[in-house]
Amino acid sequence: MRNFSLNIITTITTTGTTSNGAG
Repeated sequence: MRNFSLNIITTITTTGTTSNGAG
């Protein structure tokens, strides 16, 4: 469960960084 939550956080962080860089 902890690993799953960490994966979600990583995905959100990566998506936010990509959107910020593209925007």
